[in-house]
Amino acid sequence: MENAKKIKFSIIIPTFNRAWCIERAINSILKQDFQDWEMIIIDDGSTDNTKNLVGKYLIDKRIKYFYKENGGVGSARNYGIKFAEGEFVMSFDSDDEFVESAFSIILDITSKNEDISLFIFGAIDQSGKKTYYMKNKIKLLNLKEFIKEEYFKGEAYLCFRRSIFFNIENRFDEEVNGGETILLWQMIRKYKVLVIDRIVRIYHTESNDSLVSSGLTVDRMINIKKIQLKLLAKYKNDLRKNNQKKLGEIYLVLARACVLSSERMKSIECFVLGIFYNPLDFRRIFLYGVSFFDKRLILNNFINYIHNRLTHN
Repeated sequence: MENAKKIKFSIIIPTFNRAWCIERAINSILKQDFQDWEMIIIDDGSTDNTKNLVGKYLIDKRIKYFYKENGGVGSARNYGIKFAEGEFVMSFDSDDEFVESAFSIILDITSKNEDISLFIFGAIDQSGKKTYYMKNKIKLLNLKEFIKEEYFKGEAYLCFRRSIFFNIENRFDEEVNGGETILLWQMIRKYKVLVIDRIVRIYHTESNDSLVSSGLTVDRMINIKKIQLKLLAKYKNDLRKNNQKKLGEIYLVLARACVLSSERMKSIECFVLGIFYNPLDFRRIFLYGVSFFDKRLILNNFINYIHNRLTHN
């Protein structure tokens, strides 16, 4: 008896109360011209009608739905990886969508580069503007080049060879909400990474487009603080050697987070390091001063809102 055909792509969709948009994500996969895939939807404790809405798609045996207690997006992604059978694993946010022929683009590149374990593709926002910068159309990157941000930076899309997840250390961090950068930097240190200037993802921002919904909260700042501390613990020396500006940004973000969590001395220490490594980061320096009286982050969010509008238009 012949062996069953191997699945090419496992798309893991973690979702939490996204019934209003998850159909768009699902349909963008169903419309792909390459159909050798499985879709693994991990419902991370939703309280809306996500389960009922997804249920009508389960007639397609390639689509699988799992419900778990809320544990954050990292735990949902790791949960989905356990069920993945594809040659490649791709995590996909439930409020985004793939462009037409995205899977054919990914198939073309991965088939030509069998020695590569991690691929980084391009993305656009809903207005069609690129959310990333790539200096070259295609380039193999090491950690030093990646940290320097000379060849690539921004919001893109990751495609992993599933075999790298056989190592239990290669998992999304469950102690933070998000924090894909932690895993990405870790993998770039270990594996060959190819960046490709081809668009495969549409990054939607409707859920965080308004001033109110896009704003930081103290809880979000605490989460950001955890992520930055983890990056510093592993990559401070790499950053010092290859991107001191980025190192300064991290320290200035930490300084602001420490003010909000009443760690005054720690905040001053981080601020001094921040301006030492990145003295021209006037926006973050100003936001640090504001944080001492802007405890609800109202002015902070207004400044960031204006900054984002000016830099994305």
